[in-house]
Amino acid sequence: MRAAKAGAVALTMLCAVAVPGSDVAATNWSGRTGSEGSCSGVNETDNSTLTYHRNSLTANNYSSVAWNINENVIPTALNVQAEHNPEQTDTDIVFVDANYSTTCGADWHPDSSDPGTTSVIGRMSCLDASGNGGSCNKALVRFDTSWSDIASTTRLRHNACHETGHAFGLYHKDAGGSCMGGFSTTAYSTHDQNHISNDL
Repeated sequence: MRAAKAGAVALTMLCAVAVPGSDVAATNWSGRTGSEGSCSGVNETDNSTLTYHRNSLTANNYSSVAWNINENVIPTALNVQAEHNPEQTDTDIVFVDANYSTTCGADWHPDSSDPGTTSVIGRMSCLDASGNGGSCNKALVRFDTSWSDIASTTRLRHNACHETGHAFGLYHKDAGGSCMGGFSTTAYSTHDQNHISNDL
């Protein structure tokens, strides 16, 4: 990431997916810019101001996103702004939820089953990949309600932290200690926080 600039966070056209138990990378900083397709990859933010929209979420996901913003994002160097309308061009992350089935060609969590370990429960993708150096101006984070309606508070907070982390440019980790890794963790590691804060 580059030095902090004025303006909204430019978060690339992609879908980064949360699949329980799929932590694969030993190092989890992507540092990438540019479009990677509508349903794959991770990308980085390019400045220090973060605006977001979460008002359309169901209660479980709304609370989890609020918790993540307050506990994990505000303590970083990001300048977190008040809730924005999702249609505003300077809204950086739009959080939405629904009972998805095939969005981005994914195998979303099935209805009426336990919070599983193989199906998709969240995705980050990009709505506007015209940011500086090809970074994403507006990210879309999706949560699957067939899972979030029955998941525990810890798992909900983990998922909010995890998908938001993809919008900041973080990969999956191969171990716990970060919400980008194990499902019992609901915070960014020091490594993650340093990338979010220092690589703006």
